[in-house]
Formats: sequence, C-alpha cells, structure tokens
Amino acid sequence: MTTEGETAAITWLSDNYGPGDYFLGNRASELLFDLLKSLGRESGGVILPASTCHALAQTVIIAGYIPIFADIEIHDLNISIRSVKSAFQDSVVDIVACIAVHSYGNFCDLEEIAAFCKQEKIILIEDICQLVGSGREGKTGDVILLSFGYSKPIDIGGGGAIILKSAALSDKMKQMRSNSSDIPSNSPGAQQFLDDYYLIRDRERKGETAPGSIKNLTYLYSNYIIHGETRPDWDRFGSESLTLNERNKNRLSKAVFLHQELSNCDEISVFNLSRFSVPWRFSFLILNSIHQYKLTELLRSNVRNASNWYPNLALDFASPNAFETSNATLVGASIVNLWVDEDSSESYLFKAVETIYAFFLELQKK
Repeated sequence: MTTEGETAAITWLSDNYGPGDYFLGNRASELLFDLLKSLGRESGGVILPASTCHALAQTVIIAGYIPIFADIEIHDLNISIRSVKSAFQDSVVDIVACIAVHSYGNFCDLEEIAAFCKQEKIILIEDICQLVGSGREGKTGDVILLSFGYSKPIDIGGGGAIILKSAALSDKMKQMRSNSSDIPSNSPGAQQFLDDYYLIRDRERKGETAPGSIKNLTYLYSNYIIHGETRPDWDRFGSESLTLNERNKNRLSKAVFLHQELSNCDEISVFNLSRFSVPWRFSFLILNSIHQYKLTELLRSNVRNASNWYPNLALDFASPNAFETSNATLVGASIVNLWVDEDSSESYLFKAVETIYAFFLELQKK
C-alpha cells in the first residue's frame, strides 16, 4: 500500500520530470539493481564514470554486469561524448547501458551522449542523485535515477526513485519489483562499511596493500550496498521538496563564497561554477597532490566535513581500460571536497578557508 508520503513524492517527481513509470525504494542502488536484473543481459557492459560513487560500480557488479569506465573531463568532473565513445570502443563485451552522472551537482550536457546511445541501442540512465532542482536535469535519459539519502538535495534519511520512460522497460521492472525484496539489510551497515573502506584506503596510502583492494568489499557488503540499512521517512518528502529551491540557492551562495575566497590561493585550482549547476560539494584540486592527504586530515580536524571522494574506480576495480582514465586518476589524487549543504554554517566556511590558507603558508615556511 502506498503511503501519503510516497504519493506526495511521486506527484512531485511527475510534476518535475514528466510522464513515465515511477518506482520508489529503500535505496537508489536497490532500484538500479532491480532494473539491471530485469533486463536479463548479465555479463554485458555498463558504461559509468571512472570518478563517481563506488556504490554504482558495486551495484553493476552485484547485478552480474561488467563496469566499463569512462574518463571524466577536468573542467566539470563529468563524462563526455569523447570518453563515452572511447569506453564503448575499448569494451570487449556488448554495452547494455550507460550511466551518466551530474557529478557533484555539476550539470552534464547529455544531448550528444543521448544521440550516441540511441544510435548504438544503449539504455541511457541519467543519474541525478547529486543534482535536483536545476530545471534542466532529468530531461534526457531513458531512465532517471534519484537518491534521497544523507546530504542529498532532497534528504529524507534514505530512499531513492527511478523513472522509466519506456513501456518495455517498465513492464520488465514491474515484474522484477513484484518478486524482489524491499527489506533493509540486517548485515553490517554504513558505519562498518566506511570503517573498512577507510582502513583499506589508509593501507593503500602506506603501501601496506595493493591498489584495488576496495573491490573486496563488494560482495562482503552486498546486502547493505543494495538494500541499505534503514527505511526512508517518506513523510519528510513534502517539506523537503517545498524548500528545495531555497536550499539550492543557499548551496550556490556558499559555493560562490568559497570560490571567491579560494580563487587567489596559488596552490589549488578551483572549478568555475557552470550554468544549470547546483553544487552538491565545493570541490577543488591541489596542484601538488602530495599534500592532499595532510590538508584533508587537517580540515577534518578543524571543521570535520571534508573528503577526497572520488578515487578512480577503474583502478579500484582493476579495469582493463584504466590507462584511458588519466583525468580520473589525476582528480582522485588531488581533489578535496567541502560541504555546502544547510548544515554548513558560516563559521564552517570561514574556518575551512582559514585552514587552507594557513596550511599552505606553513608549507612555505619549511
């Protein structure tokens, strides 16, 4: 039975993303998994960004498909028609789908990619988990994927939605969902996964384990990766959607402030804020990547919220075309992310800027 909150979510989504069949679930990964399983084309390839959330690649693998990683462009951290064609040509398996992500809230122009996918009979999955409310996202894909988890543009403590624009895809998905589990995992969850994830990253950094060990978490945490560990609070969706535009303006305002304050720091490179983008994180690159870890740790100590996501997944999952993803390698080794959501206070922003300048000033003294 559909709850009042779920009905409100579907109504809002249909108002913003138009006709289609709408499915809600405990997690975006769960819905993507069910979609891929419903296609029945296991062992086929799925193109996805080399720099994106590890859960995407893990879901593709758990569903029985092969991730084919496309490089990103440095200026917006998104895939492009160039990198999609390169991944397609390098693949030794038939490509079933392409997942295009609006990474970090940076709008990804998908017109050329959509035309190429149509030509090659590839299902285009438009991932808008990090960009909701720009007015331009979710208009191109055969499939639209959303997440409502922690710190996402619409945050109801978890959950996701998938929108299918094709009746043929919808029929398969309906059959799949009628037989699938929608029960959160009782196995080790988010905190244990993150503890193990960062332990492996630390060991890789110290040279104590070979790169690529992250892939070992895929099946160990498969239940959590697909189903999550809690049910979303759909009753929150109404209030979250009503205040989305205001919160997006606040995100953009905070990102503009950080851009202005950090543009004069010679040791980093900041991204220009592109049209139709709503920053999910404020990201910058450290020109000398040897300092990435220490600066991030200092930021975490001083302001708590800072990260280095995302590493190059083509290296994590030992992709044969990893050599074609040099931009993702560079970004993974030098990116630092700051938070710009509603929990990021003015003091957080000022302290983060102060910490960054002080860090590099201290280096100059040595």
